[in-house]
Amino acid sequence: MEPDGPPPLVARIRWGNVARAGALLALATLVLAWPHLRADEPALPPAEPVPVAPARPPATQPPAGQSPARRSPETRPPATRGSGAVDVDIPLQPAPAVTPAPRAAPAPDRPATPRRDAARRSRTTR
Repeated sequence: MEPDGPPPLVARIRWGNVARAGALLALATLVLAWPHLRADEPALPPAEPVPVAPARPPATQPPAGQSPARRSPETRPPATRGSGAVDVDIPLQPAPAVTPAPRAAPAPDRPATPRRDAARRSRTTR
C-alpha cells in the first residue's frame, strides 16, 4: 500500500525550531521594551526654599566693652537626669592583659628518606 500523498503540514513542522524562534522573538521584544517598562520618576517638590523652623529673634548682646556674664558653679542650676551629667566618680581600671596563645613546637628535622635508602640497599644486595 502506497501513501496517498505527502504528510500533512502539521506533521512536517519541526516544533522545536518554532519554539526557538518564538523565544528569540520574545527576547528581542523584551530588550526593545525594557526602557519603557520602568516606573515613572517621582515628582520633585518645588524648587522654592522652605524654612525648617521659624526665625528666632536676634539674641541680645551685652553693651560694648563688657564681657558676657558667666555663671559660677554655685549659681549654676543642678544637673537633671538625662542631661548627660555624671554624678558618680567611676574609677578607671586598666584593661586585662592578653597573653598570646602558645605556639606549637616546630616539627623536628627528619632525614630525607631512610625507608627508600633501605629499599635500595635490599634491591642491590640480592
